Amino acid sequence: MKNSSFLIFTIFFFGLEALETDKMINCYLRNYKSVDKVRVRFKGIDPKMCTHISFAFYDLAENGSLKVPHHAPDKGLISKLVMENPDLKLIAVVGGVNVSTQLFSAMAADEVKRRNFRRSVIVYLLENGFNGLDIHWLNKSNPADRPQFVTLLSELSESFSYNDLELGISTIAELSYIRSWYDISNIVKYVDFINVMAYNYTRGRVDHDSALYGNHNGNAHATINLWLKGGAPASKLNLGVSFIGHHFDEIKSKRNKFKVKAPISYFDAFQTVKRYSYQDDGLFGFDLNDGRSYLKHVGIWQWKWTSYESGMGVEMKMDYVQEMGLRGVMIWTHENEQFEEQIGEYRLLGTISRKLDSDFECLTGICCAKSKTVKKLCYFI
Repeated sequence: MKNSSFLIFTIFFFGLEALETDKMINCYLRNYKSVDKVRVRFKGIDPKMCTHISFAFYDLAENGSLKVPHHAPDKGLISKLVMENPDLKLIAVVGGVNVSTQLFSAMAADEVKRRNFRRSVIVYLLENGFNGLDIHWLNKSNPADRPQFVTLLSELSESFSYNDLELGISTIAELSYIRSWYDISNIVKYVDFINVMAYNYTRGRVDHDSALYGNHNGNAHATINLWLKGGAPASKLNLGVSFIGHHFDEIKSKRNKFKVKAPISYFDAFQTVKRYSYQDDGLFGFDLNDGRSYLKHVGIWQWKWTSYESGMGVEMKMDYVQEMGLRGVMIWTHENEQFEEQIGEYRLLGTISRKLDSDFECLTGICCAKSKTVKKLCYFI
């Protein structure tokens, strides 16, 4: 039997009705090497809380063709997902950190390789029950990449439209990178959605890594505004929400000062918060100006900072999605969230889905199912 790293994340049926929403809730799933550790907290895929599930990452071959990794989902998993939620769309994501920008650049620059890519992608998507492709081309470096990316998207779009397939891209959120590498007014002609990865802003700086607002340019609002000013319709933009926090350690001694900064999952961030928030010198809070939860711990020999996503932060971001008329939300990644046994669900994903579900009515801190009966099913955020 084929070993699929996606398949071991079993489908978890919660018995809830599928979403009623006009928004896109794009849940990323990726291959994890340390599967046993993930399985402890990740109970499985909930296909009813997402409108799209994006499987990452697919690779590129030297001749430009799509290269299917060993951990790709098999037809059994795909059929089970669609059986549980017939409206669910499945997206293959090509690229990521494991595909070099040189491979992408060589493919986009060569007509034959672009044709190989286009044909191999369409065949794979149609034969395996997928509904579209997301191009996750990171860290462009060749000046020719900017126009050739548009050429690639133009050719894909034409072929995809004949086969009723969706085409999307995922983009780095740094403003200087967007200005240099994305020809926004032409890109938007050919894509159905754009995942704006509005996180990882800090780049070694002690601050909120995925703030909604802020006095500096490293925030989601500044990034979304740049896309809008460049000519992108709000209806094509997905706000990226990361279920990964950032933890910063500064450890001092008489002679040395060490600084360590690393991304951590929502689960690990939550454990860090629990560990330090009970200490007298720990400051746990929510920055209303930036829309971000944090923990600051100051000791004699140590200084710690954890910035992470929380229910309040997600609530603010979903209100923003609605107010700005965005296409929806992109979640990086579903399996980084802890399944909470006491409430029987994934808290952050549940908050996102209910905030965007027309069958729910939400006020600050609570969402209740719309019902004509006296009793209403309500969830606290």
